[in-house]
Amino acid sequence: MIKNVLQLLCILFLFFSCNSKQSEKIPEEIKLAYIPYSADLPFFVAIDNGYFKKNGLNIKPILAKNTSEALDLVLSDQAVGSMGNSFSVLFSIHSKDSNQIRLINVSAEIEDNNRFSTYILTSNSTNILTVKDLTGKRIGTEKGLSQVVWVNLYLQKNGISPNNDVTIIEEDAENLLNGLKTNQFDAIFVFEPYGTIGLLNKCGKEFQPFFRKYIMNPFPAGGAVISKKFIDKYPVAADLVIKSLDEAIEFINKNPELSKKSLVKYTPIDSIIAMKSNIYFWWPSTDIKSNSVKKLSDIMFQNKVIIKKIDVNSFLY
Repeated sequence: MIKNVLQLLCILFLFFSCNSKQSEKIPEEIKLAYIPYSADLPFFVAIDNGYFKKNGLNIKPILAKNTSEALDLVLSDQAVGSMGNSFSVLFSIHSKDSNQIRLINVSAEIEDNNRFSTYILTSNSTNILTVKDLTGKRIGTEKGLSQVVWVNLYLQKNGISPNNDVTIIEEDAENLLNGLKTNQFDAIFVFEPYGTIGLLNKCGKEFQPFFRKYIMNPFPAGGAVISKKFIDKYPVAADLVIKSLDEAIEFINKNPELSKKSLVKYTPIDSIIAMKSNIYFWWPSTDIKSNSVKKLSDIMFQNKVIIKKIDVNSFLY
C-alpha cells in the first residue's frame, strides 16, 4: 500500500515538474501578426529598439493586410498575437468566445500634445465655419460600420440628424481626399495618415481635429492581443512579449517624435508624412483604462456594431 502511494506521488511529481518546465519554456520563434499602420507603432519600436531581443525573444513578424486578416492568423494558430487591431473586431471575437484572446495594450486618442488620429476636413471652396454649417452638406467617411457610427454620433452630439440633415457617403480614404479636392464632398471624416496627407496636399482645410472626443475623451482606438492558448502554454514567454511592448510604449509616450521614425520602415508612408502625422498615446498592459474600454463596448453594442455585450474584465490580460 505504502509502495503504491509512493509510486503515485512520484508520478504526480514528474507530471507537475514537466508541466512547470514546459510553462517556463521560451519558444524558439514567436510569430506576431501586424498591419502596416501607425496603430502598430509599439511593435515596430520594440523591434527597432531591441526590446524583444533584450528579453530573450526571437520574434517573427507576419504581415497582414488588415485587422480581420491579422486576427484570423491568431485564431488559426498561425500567429500567437496581433498588434493594433480595431475594437469592433476584437469585441466581436471576445463576445463569441471569451477564451480566445486577451487585450494587452491600447492605442488611445487624447487631446494632450495632439495625440489623436481623427480629423474633419472641409472643401477649400466651402464656407463651413461651425458644426451647424454641415447641415445640408455632402459628407464623406471611410468605409465600415464603426466609422459611420462615429460620424453619426458626432453629428448627433452637435444637434444634427445624420438621416435627415446631411448626406453621408462611404468611400476609401484616397477617394475621400480626391473627392474633397474636386468638391464632390463638402467635408470628410478621415484618420491618420490621410488627415495629414490631405492638409499637406491642400485637398481641404482642417475643420475639427480629434472629432471623436465628442463621443468620449479619451477614446480607446484599438488594441493589441495575445491568444489565451499561448498564455496558458507559455506564460513566461507571454509575459516577456508584453513586457517588451510595454517598454516600447514607455519609450513612445516619452519620445513621440523620435518614435515616428519606425513608421517609415514598416508602413507605406514616406518620412515627411510620418514625421508630421499625429500618433496615439498608448496605455500599457499595466495601465489600461478598463472603464473607457467598457464604455466603448457599450456604445458599440447600443449602435449594433457588436451584437452582444462583453465582459471587459475577462478580456484584459
